[in-house]
Amino acid sequence: MVVAEMAVFSPFPKLIAGSHRVSLEPNYQGITNLDCIAVEPELPNVPADIPIAVTTYCLARGNHLLRRIYLPNQTQINLDDIAPFNGHYIPRTITVLQGGQVAGRMHVATIEPATDFSALEQSAPTDAKHYAPRRQDASYIMGSTMPGQLVYRPSTHDKTQSIFDATPMGTMQLQLQINTAGAVTDVQILHSANPTLNPWAIQWGKKLRFRSAYQGDHLVPFTVYYTLDFGGKDD
Repeated sequence: MVVAEMAVFSPFPKLIAGSHRVSLEPNYQGITNLDCIAVEPELPNVPADIPIAVTTYCLARGNHLLRRIYLPNQTQINLDDIAPFNGHYIPRTITVLQGGQVAGRMHVATIEPATDFSALEQSAPTDAKHYAPRRQDASYIMGSTMPGQLVYRPSTHDKTQSIFDATPMGTMQLQLQINTAGAVTDVQILHSANPTLNPWAIQWGKKLRFRSAYQGDHLVPFTVYYTLDFGGKDD
């Protein structure tokens, strides 16, 4: 919830100082009405050929106003109800989603020029407490782990048809440990409706590849939970 609150009050992520690799992402997540750009940091002492977790910014076509921000940690920031004001464009509604669920929303009902600033000169009440998450120098990006996105997933059709036909349909949840190079080093099966396929699933999981995760200016290992669906939805 702290991440959501900070994203609402300071929606623009603080990028790591230094250079970044930028690439166009056509039809990102099925979005066809926005132009999306992936931004990948270039971390010190990290070879350029190692893919790192990206943050994606989606802009409105024509006016290039920022409308969506997708962070590697499954946080999405929507900037909606854009209104012109004094030569600028203000998003009146800022919505933060985490894991696809709304975690916070701020809506500005009215935007009008301020004429009386006397309230800013008044002293704070003696019992007032500082709300840490709203500090301007706080960074919910620099201090958070940015997990890498999946870049390679082998087909599940390589399992033998005889085993597949002899086992019940259902799902299997895997816990994957990812190293700083984006490779899977360990696979644990947390739930399985197909125990016969457990050995195959472990070997399959080790073939997955991810972008490297980072925290601050260095790479870090991370954990991923992945669900396999043997009812035909996972291919």
